[in-house]
This record gives sequence, structure tokens and C-alpha cells, in this order.
Amino acid sequence: ANEIAHSVEIQGTPVTIGRFTAVDVENPKGNVKVVALPRNEEAYIRFRVQREHQMRWRSMRMKFDFDPNGEYFTAEHITDGELSTLVVRPTDLSIEGFRPPVDITVYVPQCDGLRVWNAGGNVEIVGVSGVIDVASGDEQTQGGDIQIRSGKELSETINAWSNNGNVALMVAPDAGGTIELIAPHGKTTFWSKHGVTEHSRPEVGRWTGIWNDGTNSI
Repeated sequence: ANEIAHSVEIQGTPVTIGRFTAVDVENPKGNVKVVALPRNEEAYIRFRVQREHQMRWRSMRMKFDFDPNGEYFTAEHITDGELSTLVVRPTDLSIEGFRPPVDITVYVPQCDGLRVWNAGGNVEIVGVSGVIDVASGDEQTQGGDIQIRSGKELSETINAWSNNGNVALMVAPDAGGTIELIAPHGKTTFWSKHGVTEHSRPEVGRWTGIWNDGTNSI
């Protein structure tokens, strides 16, 4: 019942398996999770206000309006021939003058391209392929950890950036690419049990190399 109540209605035609679909998500305050698995026969979106029970208690005590099922996001499925894009955007819904942190999860049958921007939370990506572009944090708000996991052969550009968190990419053994890892105030690590790594060049806060003769930028 809670999952049904805390959902975002997708405008447009249903996002089903068997078609190329990109996902574009923005969340100004909270966690973002995108799960692309064939068991998801149709796309659906869930969300939850952080500390929902505490917000309920405060709203009753201080007599202000709080709707945990409010319209915090909009979602639209835009189709253009064979390619389609699921676009998820935040609304300007606020409570007592501020927007509470909201965690959002997007479930899709497959994802053939991804863009995520968030702040004030973590990003978790599962089973995505195609171009991946993830940014966490901005000039006003700190970002969080980014974790990308995929068992598919990734041959497109992957870009992941956070201004205040760890970034982890775990991919299949047959993946490859031209890799550049940068951590001005942290540690960079690359590890591969399979394939060949060439032109490895470790520096302070930076690591570059070519994995499995890949030409795509990571």
C-alpha cells in the first residue's frame, strides 16, 4: 500500500521491455536510484520523504500541512521513433518554505542511456548500458556517493562526478575503455581480474590507462 501511495505517475505511453529507452533524472535534495532489469516489465517510479514519520509528527504538533504522497516529481515518457526518454523532474513543492529531502527510485526494463543530477544524497545505478552521465552536488549543496553496477558490455562514454563522496564503477569482464580517474583530495583505484590493462600511469590523485583496448571514455 505504501509503495502504491508513494508513486509518480508517468505521463505518456508505458515504458515496456524491448524498446531503446534513456532515463533523465534530477533530484535537488535526496538520493537517486535507477534499476534497469528485465524483470521490470514496465517502468514505474517510487519515492519517499526522508524522516517521513518525524515530519508527520512535527506537522501535527506545529499544525502545518505535510503530504508524504505529494507531487514532488513529475515524469514523462517522450518517444521519438524507436528511441524514447523517461524524463523525471522535481516540482517546486515545499513545506513551510523548504523542500524536504526526498529519495526517488526509477525502475525500468532496460536503460540504454542515462543522465542523473542530484544533491544532498547518494546515487545508485544498476544494470544500465549506453552513455552514462552522473553528477552529484553543486555549488550550494554537497553531493554524495555514486555507485554504478552493470553486467553488460559497456562501450559508450561513462562520466561520474561528485563533489563530496566516493565514486565506484563495477562492470563486466568484457567491458573496456580509456580510463581517467581523478581525486584531488582522495584516492584513485583501478582493479581488473580479467582482460589486459595497458599504458597504466598512476599519479598523485590521478590514474589513467587503457583497459581491453577500449576507446570509450570512462
